[in-house]
Amino acid sequence: FYVDNDVRDRVSLDAIVTMVDVMHIGQHIDDPVLDGRDNQAVDQIVAADRILLNKVDLANASQIAVVEHSVRKLNQTAELLHCSHGQVDLDRILGIGAYARANSMASAPDFLDDRSHEHDPSVDSVSIVFNQPFDAVRLRAHLATLLAERGAQIYRLKGILAIAGDARRHVLQAVHSLMDLSPADPWGGESPRSKLVFIGRGLDCIALEDGLADCLIQQPGA
Repeated sequence: FYVDNDVRDRVSLDAIVTMVDVMHIGQHIDDPVLDGRDNQAVDQIVAADRILLNKVDLANASQIAVVEHSVRKLNQTAELLHCSHGQVDLDRILGIGAYARANSMASAPDFLDDRSHEHDPSVDSVSIVFNQPFDAVRLRAHLATLLAERGAQIYRLKGILAIAGDARRHVLQAVHSLMDLSPADPWGGESPRSKLVFIGRGLDCIALEDGLADCLIQQPGA
């Protein structure tokens, strides 16, 4: 969706939908490493905009409640849907507009909430704020390199950014190595500033901040 221009011109990323097996997720959800890799169960739940709890026909109410609680600790904002045999009303998982809606929600105070990691000490969250605007060319190049090299560790990245020479907020969203940076509404009377939130494992706060700082437009005398 992001790296192939022909695909991007024809389709758009609507939302990320994750299916959870309620009968077996419990043995994986708290395991930080699976087969020597990052926990894909945690990874996919954290990134989701909709979560399908499948096989509810095989589970009792108590089992389902435990899974819902565990999933909610990972992702507090995604809508949870119950289903059996993977059957779900397509209207509930298509046309969500999660990424398009992010642009209109750029000024919402909870857009950059980073509470999704609170369940698991192995999942880190790093928030970084800058008052200077970014150079768009340098920023895109830096983020592309960062996500190509560290994308496996960065589950999700989101931000509201000030771009030099542009009066609009810019919304940054990334999942692993896939990234989108799009203009949103004007800053208006608000002083432009940038805030980025990284969610992942093994995040180096200082290295992340230093790399981004190199993409800023330095103010005279700075």
